[in-house]
Amino acid sequence: MTVKKTENTLSQQIWERIKDIDLELFALPDQTVEVNAEPVFAISDTDLHVILKAQAALPQLEDKLRNFKWSKNGSGGFPETLEVSVKSKFTVVKVVPID
Repeated sequence: MTVKKTENTLSQQIWERIKDIDLELFALPDQTVEVNAEPVFAISDTDLHVILKAQAALPQLEDKLRNFKWSKNGSGGFPETLEVSVKSKFTVVKVVPID
């Protein structure tokens, strides 16, 4: 069986950039976004949808991404940032322009 490689969508790029960010949760070591969130890429190519394993991770995720700078294609400038919102059972992380 041949596994088809999926294209690198914006939602996948967001995940790759944030998955290793440390979260300060439960006074436990090694708490990262990847440990506390499960990405769901099938919903959108542009917005990252994740299912949080514990709702206590939401304020930490919002705090850590509040000042996150995003640069498309490594352009050097940082005209955008990441915004966190909650929609139904998903936490959504999307790229938005910096005001």
